[in-house]
Amino acid sequence: MIEIIDNFLDKRIFSDIQQKFYSNHFPWYYNESAVTVGYENIYDQMFHMFFRSSDGFHHRSPELNAIQPILLKLRPAVLIRVKANMSSAWNGEEELAYHTDTNLKGATTAILYFSTNDGYTIFENGDIIETIENRLIKFPAEMRHGVKRHTSGKNRVVLNINWIDYD
Repeated sequence: MIEIIDNFLDKRIFSDIQQKFYSNHFPWYYNESAVTVGYENIYDQMFHMFFRSSDGFHHRSPELNAIQPILLKLRPAVLIRVKANMSSAWNGEEELAYHTDTNLKGATTAILYFSTNDGYTIFENGDIIETIENRLIKFPAEMRHGVKRHTSGKNRVVLNINWIDYD
């Protein structure tokens, strides 16, 4: 159920997008809680919402064109949400609470990694996916997943994409 695609993008295209994310000019925004469990904030991170459509609300970032090569390759029928997350190294060992990115039935979630470090994505069934740059993982959106924060490297940057496929 989890599809892993290494070297998802052409090296040049990947590098161009990666450099944009790591530039001093990319607009990152602060979020005091990556995931909230009950009323407890788990940890902070930076994020950029490229696209979001839910409950009549639509947001389209001016930066959306920067990730068009990714969307063209995935070919979503209906885009739900595209969000980049950047977190700094962490000295704790805990894994982030399991969650889903959308509750829409039949949706697909993908995570594209823009850095390599010792963090990983863990699924409720115990599957662990290492953080390796230019690796894309794709799975049904109802699969609950979490993150083991990295302790090596500077930043962990991922792009989360949620969509509905063509039938």
